[in-house]
Amino acid sequence: MFFDIKKSIKLRCCFFKVFSLLLILLSTRSLAGECSVLRIQTHRTLGATITNNKCPVGTGLSLESVIELQAGTRVWLESVEKRQNAEGFQIVCLNKSSSAQKLKIVSADFPWLASLNLQDCKTWLANRLVCKQPQNQHEALLCAITPKPSPGFRAVQSKTSVTVRGFDKHLKAQSSYEQRTLANFVAPGINLCRKLLNTNQPITLTWTIGVSGTASNASVVESVVDKPFAACALDALEHIDFPAVTHDTRVTVSF
Repeated sequence: MFFDIKKSIKLRCCFFKVFSLLLILLSTRSLAGECSVLRIQTHRTLGATITNNKCPVGTGLSLESVIELQAGTRVWLESVEKRQNAEGFQIVCLNKSSSAQKLKIVSADFPWLASLNLQDCKTWLANRLVCKQPQNQHEALLCAITPKPSPGFRAVQSKTSVTVRGFDKHLKAQSSYEQRTLANFVAPGINLCRKLLNTNQPITLTWTIGVSGTASNASVVESVVDKPFAACALDALEHIDFPAVTHDTRVTVSF
């Protein structure tokens, strides 16, 4: 009788240990799924506060996360591909109002986001979200989505070695291949800015590529480019990994 009771206690302990382990595994898997919704590009994002995020570390954002944007600021996001070779997307949102605006991740699927302040603004049209202030119909919050560069192009970005001639030479003095190569690194971000602000305005950027491939001292050549578009384009340029060069190289590219 005593041994039966002791055996029963051991079995119960084993059962509770296995049950606890299963709960931990299920909780971990659930948390991983919740954190595989969107990823914030912190290097391009200033003036954004994230709350209600269930992801413990890193740049992942969970379902129900709230993104608060201060006046005049942008947030850059990207989707997390759940399947190999699945199409990925990049997102940028701009607060055009004079007060803070909040976005919420309301879905685990495209297009993910909706305005939290402006309850009537949840409908995306042609991959754009345009939220207007109800009292005057001025644009308050804009978002746009475009595809990420293909995985093949991103691999080329990390491996390609391009020699860019002359620190002070204008890009027109270089080959068309060099022009296309440099433009391809920046064009996806520029096109996202164009979609965000609904503009076809041309823009010419000039910047320095360091020996490690980092960009610095970027500016807009034209003085007539709309300020929101110029600011977004410069954001798009920052933190791009360009091909390494043999010495600091000044380049100018028109988009």
